[in-house]
Amino acid sequence: MIYKPFLYLQGLCDPQSAAQCDPHMTNATYLTTRNNTYYFKKRIPSDLCSIFNKSHFYTSLKTTKWATALCMSSSLVSQTDLLFSNTRKKMNTMMNEDLTETIYAVMHGDKPKTVNPDTNEWISVRLINHPDGTTEQVTEVNHEGQTSEEIAADHRSLEILTAQQPPASPPPLKEPLHTITDVIDRFIASKTASGTVQAKGLEANKAHLTLLIDFFGANTDIRTIRLEQAEEFRNLLLKLPPNRSKNNKLKGKSLCEIVDMNLKPQAIATVKGTIQKCSTFFQWATKADYVDQNYFYKMPMPKDKRKESEQRDRWYKEDLNKLFNMQIWSEHKNMKHAYYYWLPLLALYTGARLNELAQMKPDNVIHADNILCFQITDEDEGQKLKNTSSKRLIPVHPHLIELGFDEYLTQRQGKEWLFDGLLTNNGDLPRDGFSHNASKWFNRFRKENNLSHVDFHSFRHTVADELKQNQVPAQQASSLLGHKDQTITYARYGKDLNVQLMDKTVQILDFKDVLKNVMQWK
Repeated sequence: MIYKPFLYLQGLCDPQSAAQCDPHMTNATYLTTRNNTYYFKKRIPSDLCSIFNKSHFYTSLKTTKWATALCMSSSLVSQTDLLFSNTRKKMNTMMNEDLTETIYAVMHGDKPKTVNPDTNEWISVRLINHPDGTTEQVTEVNHEGQTSEEIAADHRSLEILTAQQPPASPPPLKEPLHTITDVIDRFIASKTASGTVQAKGLEANKAHLTLLIDFFGANTDIRTIRLEQAEEFRNLLLKLPPNRSKNNKLKGKSLCEIVDMNLKPQAIATVKGTIQKCSTFFQWATKADYVDQNYFYKMPMPKDKRKESEQRDRWYKEDLNKLFNMQIWSEHKNMKHAYYYWLPLLALYTGARLNELAQMKPDNVIHADNILCFQITDEDEGQKLKNTSSKRLIPVHPHLIELGFDEYLTQRQGKEWLFDGLLTNNGDLPRDGFSHNASKWFNRFRKENNLSHVDFHSFRHTVADELKQNQVPAQQASSLLGHKDQTITYARYGKDLNVQLMDKTVQILDFKDVLKNVMQWK
């Protein structure tokens, strides 16, 4: 039986067959030849390919001698295996070194190896101790029995083998600790400086992100928050009750303690809002290199089983009857400010948002095409809109004129704002805008009168539902309510609906039967 490794040395057998016969020949499987020169090729494990940005190590050994190549391959196999192991342990001191330098540097310090007894060729390394106490490594090749061309080729290989080993990379610097509190402060500062978020939005962000601090701890390293921790935070939010800050029984209690009280949980929509704010924050933190990934992005949430139209109640006739039969409207009593009387009526006949109505000036009630209109705008200081589609003209409903709105408008000529009592005692704009005082009053008023199932925004839902039930085209309803048109055909290329058409749309609304006891303004 012929010894297969010997056949391989003579070029008469493939390396795999030789390796099967002699385990020491396994390293030969990583050798290939091209133009009589040996190359080293080894596959990179699939889990490390993305780190090295390649699938194989492949480099020339710059030798035509089989024995030299086999010796080098043995060392390279060990070295690359160590490199893979260290990389997995995040010991990246060799990851960025030049591959060729690394390959030949590993030869330093190896014990002498006889690589071809037939020609007495071997590579050896010996140490020379100098008088000054330094030590030098010297690599030598035995050339006994070689031709001059072979000796020259080995000298070229020796120059590579004795090249200076690149200096060891310094250990990676320890990344600084970034606490949740610190990164949130930086996020708020960034948004403040950019001017893209209004003061109310910044306060809302702080309120939502404070929950992160309360749950994870103020000094927690933000990098430790992974998917599992983010999901635990979401699950806790789903068990928290609404309006925690307004409940005196919950003050001083931790989030976990509140959850243990098994109170009625807050709405899923509220939790979604908090998760969205967290996602926005972590998206910024990712871009700023504080974290590697945003685990709150598109986080799965339980579905609200109610239809969208059921998620907020509208004002039905019995509710409107109850509201507008109260003394504010029927007798002009208990009316500290004029907006008590007018804002609910205006909302019922326009579907406008509370802040859109509260921030109007007398000059924002204008004539267009000989029709008296509310001009919903953000042109003056302090005025703001939810989006660009919110800027619009809403014709004044004839029933409002019958109730004396034109007379009230005349009374307000020369005044800065259409309604008094919406600024602070110092005459400043409240943090939440013009709607702040009106919202607090109406919320308190409706709860005192057992109307907790509806709120001011429900007037907007009432108008939308009335238009829908009367089969008003969606474009007309969207234009009246200030919704963004969803189709590019109308949104980009179509213009605003003309005032005459909008006036006909407004007049479809008819609430005279529930407002029959409302006293005209004087």
